[in-house]
Amino acid sequence: MNIKGYESLDEVLDRAKKGYSVSEFKEIMKDPLLVILDTRDPEDFAQGFIKGSVNIGLNGNFAQWVGEMISDIKQKFLLITYPGKEQEAVIRLSRVGYYYAIGYLEGGVQACCAEGNDIDTVERIGASVLMSEFHSDPII
Repeated sequence: MNIKGYESLDEVLDRAKKGYSVSEFKEIMKDPLLVILDTRDPEDFAQGFIKGSVNIGLNGNFAQWVGEMISDIKQKFLLITYPGKEQEAVIRLSRVGYYYAIGYLEGGVQACCAEGNDIDTVERIGASVLMSEFHSDPII
């Protein structure tokens, strides 16, 4: 990257500032090479998320986790953010070399719900509950 140079932030933002409607987003996300990156807080993600999305919250160690979980810096992303946080997500991705966000879900997960689309949920449990569950039904 140092030899070829970097894209300007303006170029990165221009490519990523495309907001997609729910129907457009659903069509684009069919591409198996895309990562759907949900940058909301884990608590909100657990309450409702789009199937197949990866949650790395902006309020945590965002750059570190992106680097740990997504090894290809040329990976293309579709973003799910809180409304108004799209640009922050793109800038923070670009700071660690991820320049290929191609757009975001306009209105976020709430837009999916408003249109009657199914979303997935996950139950979050603490370590003590996990241990209790494990000891009552060990996996062998």
